[in-house]
Amino acid sequence: MRLRNRPCPIPGAAVALVILLAAAPALPQAVVAIVPESGQFQCGQTWTVDVVVDAGATDLRGSSLVVQYDDDVIRPLSVTAGALVAGAACPHFAWWFGPATADSVAFDVSNLGCSVAGPGSVARITFEGHASGTSTISLRRGDLRTGLNAPIPFTALDAQVQYDCAVADRRESWGTLKAWYR
Repeated sequence: MRLRNRPCPIPGAAVALVILLAAAPALPQAVVAIVPESGQFQCGQTWTVDVVVDAGATDLRGSSLVVQYDDDVIRPLSVTAGALVAGAACPHFAWWFGPATADSVAFDVSNLGCSVAGPGSVARITFEGHASGTSTISLRRGDLRTGLNAPIPFTALDAQVQYDCAVADRRESWGTLKAWYR
């Protein structure tokens, strides 16, 4: 049996596939933001922020997010489903794991049986200030998923809150207090 010297069609097909993949548009990237992006309050007051997705979050079925904050200044009081999830045509659930570590809050929010599309709030977090200072509230890590459980890529935008306490919020000895006013 004699073999013929024919060019292999596979290298041409591989080159065509590489060109097609290189020319394919990148997946749109969603933005996850903490809104409002800033606030200033007195100690003991609460501040509610929304975790908002933009229009890049299409076919959003669920999210698992971890929000980081400065626990020396604020502490979370509650996490609930946002208007985008709660207003969907199907049931939903929101699960707050409580502060998993001292400086973060982890939660899952999901629609059961339907997807939603941004823009809108997927979760609401209420914080309370307990000491003077400024805290950045940022997304430590997160996962957005479609109805087919495919990841939705995103970038995150932070928020910042400042709490002012009229009275000293730390214990000092009487000698230290007298030394401040001498």
